[in-house]
Amino acid sequence: MSQFGIGNWELGTASVVAAVFALVLLAAGPLSSATATWTSPMHYRVLITVDPRAVTRTNSPASIDVDLPQALTSMGGAGSFDESTIEVTGYDAAGLPRVFDSSRAGYEKYLLPWRIQKYYPISRVTLSFVMPDQTCTQYAVYFDTVESGLGMPVRHVRRHGR
Repeated sequence: MSQFGIGNWELGTASVVAAVFALVLLAAGPLSSATATWTSPMHYRVLITVDPRAVTRTNSPASIDVDLPQALTSMGGAGSFDESTIEVTGYDAAGLPRVFDSSRAGYEKYLLPWRIQKYYPISRVTLSFVMPDQTCTQYAVYFDTVESGLGMPVRHVRRHGR
């Protein structure tokens, strides 16, 4: 795995609507695979930018519709997407990860709470995560395959309330 991992996929800009879980994809954002520090052991990531709409925010919900199995395929990945490998990290303008929970060790201090809403029978889901504040507008959604063995279902259940 290189410094930036195996796969990057840039989704673009998203708009946060107050306390509503709704984001709309618009145009490419400033966070790029060349500037965002890779913080996860996962091999794939999707990069997104969130527009806070000039509103002061504290731990606000943000959501985006994403098809991670399709992103995996687009990045040349092989294997079955593993939901228990999802990790969301926020970044500052310089591409450095933002600490969300300083009581956690290692890279886990950067992980943001998240959940997904599935729409059967399609693989596209709505991924909702915490936007720490209005200055944290760059995010990476890390993920991997079942075959990687990196899934953390226990952490997944504990951190995300399922």
